Amino acid sequence: MMGRDENDDEPVIIAPITSASLHQTSRYASTERNGPTADNFELFLDTRSLKDRPKEIRLQVNRWNEKAATVFTEDFMSYHDQYKDANKIKKAFLTHLITLFAQYYKYLAQGTPLTAAEIQCKKQLSAKRWCNIRHERHAQVCHLFEQDPVMKCFEDLFRNQLPWQACSGDESDERRLDRALRITKLPWHAKRIQDWMETLDRLHVALRLNDNGRPATGKWPRLRVDPELGDPPVVLMECFKDSPVKGLPPNFYNQRWLRTLTALEVNRLEIREPLDNPFPDYILKRAEQGT
Repeated sequence: MMGRDENDDEPVIIAPITSASLHQTSRYASTERNGPTADNFELFLDTRSLKDRPKEIRLQVNRWNEKAATVFTEDFMSYHDQYKDANKIKKAFLTHLITLFAQYYKYLAQGTPLTAAEIQCKKQLSAKRWCNIRHERHAQVCHLFEQDPVMKCFEDLFRNQLPWQACSGDESDERRLDRALRITKLPWHAKRIQDWMETLDRLHVALRLNDNGRPATGKWPRLRVDPELGDPPVVLMECFKDSPVKGLPPNFYNQRWLRTLTALEVNRLEIREPLDNPFPDYILKRAEQGT
């Protein structure tokens, strides 16, 4: 809603963030007009400017941010019918203000604001890093079951044939209170790859649970959801990498996409023999624990 897109798990890239002015908050307090709206959403974040200000000024700022919290709550609930407790949502948002205050001053401390191209470049490098991390995580999960011929085959695939570029990306969704990431699509991807990697994601989570089913200590990966399964369904295409990976099994490529290629383009993919090994039942059962 604030026009920002950041991933708290990524290296710090402070996207542009602004604050409403004291003039705006004062005018709103006296007229109840021209306050924050869903289309023109802005918070008052410049808390340092309130030092030594009269209490009345602070109350005006609080009224502005309270109104913004109400606007956010109403907008959020209009998209998510499953959330019924408006007070809980509003409280969570106001708690999040503490983080936004800190982010605002980090942004100011950057000095000269980054250009749109520089921000895009940093996000691209960050996306590459986190795809690499997920890729290595998948390989490590398979390695834990290397005594199983199928899982050993999958590990070899990650190590030798399936590079990080074959991992789908994601983007944050500020409307979600659970901070879930929305999965982005690669045009050449077969759905098989996404389903296959999601099973490994769930298996990784399941392996982080204690024997009593409780989460182990340490930082947990953020939930990733497929927006195509939402209501309404949305397809988010990958922004930073969409070139197909060569040398994969034919069932790893989107068949509809393959049919759009010329014979020469298909030959350049150097498609290998099919890989149809399903996950063993005990792996699927263990992965269900990480759902």
